[in-house]
Amino acid sequence: MPMKRLLTLVLAAMLALSLTACGAQSETGSGYPGDDGTAQGGLNTVMHTEFFTFTITGAALHSTLDDYVPGLGQVVLAVDMEVENTFSETIPMFDTDFLLQWGNGEEDQAYCLLDTVADDQLPERYDLEKGQARSGRLYFAVPQDVEDFTLTYLERFDDGTTGDEFSVTFTADASGLPQAPQVPDEAPDEAPEVPSSGEADAA
Repeated sequence: MPMKRLLTLVLAAMLALSLTACGAQSETGSGYPGDDGTAQGGLNTVMHTEFFTFTITGAALHSTLDDYVPGLGQVVLAVDMEVENTFSETIPMFDTDFLLQWGNGEEDQAYCLLDTVADDQLPERYDLEKGQARSGRLYFAVPQDVEDFTLTYLERFDDGTTGDEFSVTFTADASGLPQAPQVPDEAPDEAPEVPSSGEADAA
């Protein structure tokens, strides 16, 4: 085999391997589920479920929200979301479709606030017609010392079975929270002066 042709085949094989590697890498955080039935993403990642797409475009923490005051040790997390119906018919949407998590324990998760706390809040239930898109916010009461979260959606079918799981991990903007006052460093207490032996004798 001529050397030029052998070199061409080697380069082609290397290119195929690099494209395969790039393709495998693109699945991570692409918003599409993999063979394990899960999909991961971050802010502005379009997540592709069986019924609709959803995108988390922003998240911010607030100490209060209009007339709503969270419980002791809690703040309000506002999550900006865009959803679009990609199914073949109208689908119902619920504010409890999405579960927020910030730890591994059962106490480290919450569904969004059921009470209406803002005009831009997504309704408790609404219908999305085929091809229709809608944007709004979900509000959660979360611990005041947490900034990293994961919002999860699990596909559920009419026969009671579940499908793929979609998770979006993000860090919320905490600049709107009041900052703790800076306590100045205290100067060390000065030891009292001890008179020298000469001064003591003179006294």
